[in-house]
Amino acid sequence: MDELFRKRAASTNDVDPTIRAETKMVMLIVQHNTFFNLSDHLSPFIRKEFKGSSVAESFQCGRTKTAAIVNCMGDYFFNKLKADMQELPYSLMLDGSNDAGIEKMFPVTVRVFDVNFKRVMTKFFDINVIEGWDASTAESMFQSVDDLLATNSIEWDCCMAIGLDNTNVNIGDHNSIKSRAQEKNENIIISGCPCHILHNAAGKAGAEFALVTGFDVEDHCVDNYYWFDKSSKRKSILKEYYEFCDTSYQEVIQYISTRWLSLEICISRELKKFAGLKSYFLSESERDARFRRLQSAYEDPMTEVYLLFFHAVLPCFNNFNKLLQREEPLIYKLHEAQQRFLHKLASKFVQPSVIQMHKTAGLSFAKLDISLESQKDDAELGIGLTTRTTVMKKLEKWTPRK
Repeated sequence: MDELFRKRAASTNDVDPTIRAETKMVMLIVQHNTFFNLSDHLSPFIRKEFKGSSVAESFQCGRTKTAAIVNCMGDYFFNKLKADMQELPYSLMLDGSNDAGIEKMFPVTVRVFDVNFKRVMTKFFDINVIEGWDASTAESMFQSVDDLLATNSIEWDCCMAIGLDNTNVNIGDHNSIKSRAQEKNENIIISGCPCHILHNAAGKAGAEFALVTGFDVEDHCVDNYYWFDKSSKRKSILKEYYEFCDTSYQEVIQYISTRWLSLEICISRELKKFAGLKSYFLSESERDARFRRLQSAYEDPMTEVYLLFFHAVLPCFNNFNKLLQREEPLIYKLHEAQQRFLHKLASKFVQPSVIQMHKTAGLSFAKLDISLESQKDDAELGIGLTTRTTVMKKLEKWTPRK
């Protein structure tokens, strides 16, 4: 392998400096997803403003030439990726589109060591379109990937791992992509998506919270955004309420359930503008069902407490999720990071003595006793300092009904 690295690193030939400059400009356009038409303006600009440079004066790369270079570069980089996968260990990441159209896309990306950058990189391999009534079956999806590798003379023996979503068709023990891949190479590591698992755990907890309290934080954020989304009139009125509450106007942030990190941002923005939003919904009058739901929420003094609770708890999940989404390889950090996450989460509701005994015994936090006997009293639960302070203030002002 060392010999291969040396050979690849030393294989750069002398290239005409003008061609090199034109290619680099095209790379810049592609990397930043910019219109090819930009090159029609850049070329004369470079020739005019950098006179005296032989490279600049001979620089000619309009949109037609840019498109041609992009096509050549696509073939060049794909062939390099294919050569790397033929000789070096690689990992696959597979995911599928929804089934809304006739064709189902099952794109394939690769993690492989790049000799030029001296690090492991993620690279696109193929869009991999599947068609037919059985396109969503494990057999069809795996066969499409197997055919791709065979067509490009890439062996399964070099495949170290496959990353997939956590559905049975992907990682089930029988009749799945996992079972078929391990028939090709029994040493392949099959990894479900930890981000999905983490997000689903937080979502399930939020759903149980809604059942107990009647407050669904996701529905609340969606209602808040769409009430103001398409109405400049409502936004203008809201701006007046913000100013009355001595705060500047800011848009209500949209919550999208598939964007795992967006809920914390939405809640944070709402809490900053809570006084203005509350004034708006308690002062205005509308018949719309969405407005009435929001008005009812802002009338409830516990709504702010619920939002503060989520604002205190979500960073625990989001910080771990951000770690999992980083670019560099993290497999060597994953176990330690998981233990820290579980420790931090457990410390919010499990008695410190139970956690300490568990740590002293050197056991994994996945086996921590979280039964009711091991949990803290209600008054000691980790709900966030601001949440607790707000609850105490509301209790001081609360007068029981006669």
